[in-house]
Amino acid sequence: MPETGICFVPDVGGTCLLALAPGEPGTHLSLTGAAVGAADALLCGLADHFVPSERLDRLVEDLARTPGHEALAAHVGQAPPGELAGHRERIDHCYAAGTVEEIADRLVASGVPAAKEAAAARAAHDAAGHRALDAPVSGGVVGAEAATLTFLAGGGEAGFHEAEPLLATMGKRAVHCGGTGAGQAAKICNNMILSIAMSRLLDAATLESLGYSIALYPVTYFRLAMEAVEDGLRTLAAEGTQESLLPRMQTRSRLYEVLGSEDYSTFDSAVFDFTLPPGN
Repeated sequence: MPETGICFVPDVGGTCLLALAPGEPGTHLSLTGAAVGAADALLCGLADHFVPSERLDRLVEDLARTPGHEALAAHVGQAPPGELAGHRERIDHCYAAGTVEEIADRLVASGVPAAKEAAAARAAHDAAGHRALDAPVSGGVVGAEAATLTFLAGGGEAGFHEAEPLLATMGKRAVHCGGTGAGQAAKICNNMILSIAMSRLLDAATLESLGYSIALYPVTYFRLAMEAVEDGLRTLAAEGTQESLLPRMQTRSRLYEVLGSEDYSTFDSAVFDFTLPPGN
């Protein structure tokens, strides 16, 4: 996407497709933001067929009259040569490294002029104090319009703190999730929980037919608990003591009752409290 030229990565599933590319060309494109032509797109699995632009109008007409595979067969052509195929061996070796730093070292050691230029640009980038964060958002269209998004940031702490004022103009909260990539990982987990919560595999009618009158999903308990935890932590930070929280806390005896502590203790005693026979 053209936005990568100004260091923005509008991920609408693109990184997933790049991750599925055979070998390491996808990693190369992810880290460099390089533009690709038709042959490279086919190589990376970003496209299935190449149709020359002068045939597109006729293809659209044929698609309206004939099955898709037949229409394509009549118009698919040979894509012009790309650049990635000729560098596959170097790309697969260099970008298979586990960290960006090691990838840069391998690129420099490869002796390719373009790789050395990229490494020099990276060194200048670092010397200028530029830092990168992955900061996917949670909040959807409503959150974007109201500037109440939550940013799940991955990267160095210094870079995160520098970016916080900018993120604050677009959202109400920014969470530092850890090192590079941690923001994306947190976003994936967030989406997984959301998909479970919104699943319609068991809708109200289905649950009722199974004899259920109410259903509470795990994410419901989690959200209830985390709201109480956040409120409690704010109180502790403000007051420095849990005294005012005691009336809102579960008693120890009730906690043990809910957890079934007595049953666990009985089981433990049956397993561990034993006497060896005489002579052993």
